[in-house]
Amino acid sequence: MIIEGSHTLNHPCRRVWDFISDPNQIVQCLPETARFEIKNAKSFTVISKVKIAFLSGTFKLDFNYLEQVPPSRLTFEAVGEGLGVFIRLNTVIDLKTREVSTTELKWKTDAEVGGILAELPPTLIQAGTDNYTRRFFECVKSKLDTTRIDN
Repeated sequence: MIIEGSHTLNHPCRRVWDFISDPNQIVQCLPETARFEIKNAKSFTVISKVKIAFLSGTFKLDFNYLEQVPPSRLTFEAVGEGLGVFIRLNTVIDLKTREVSTTELKWKTDAEVGGILAELPPTLIQAGTDNYTRRFFECVKSKLDTTRIDN
């Protein structure tokens, strides 16, 4: 299943890059994060409390940054399980300067799901995905607006 979208952020490309490529920053915006462990600059684990349709419980996702091309492209894989569900997400994020202080962030995820989640109607999965990504990007915008990132 392919999921994709784009967002315009009113910040320079380098600032957006510094935020999204830093696991310590990005985990703050992953909805329903109960706890996390930063393994190194390219790898982290997140334990989330998840509710999708009738499924509710904890879910573990291991993130690994596969490719980093500062400040324009980030590729990562997230593999997780919990609640009788398996998921593998391969995501590419492309950043492009639109104006001096405006960045277009485009993302595309190839999602592989298994277990109970694979049995749900695609509309339920899409609704959950839309909610999750909306909350994620609202947080990213808020953090970029209110925090300073030192290089």
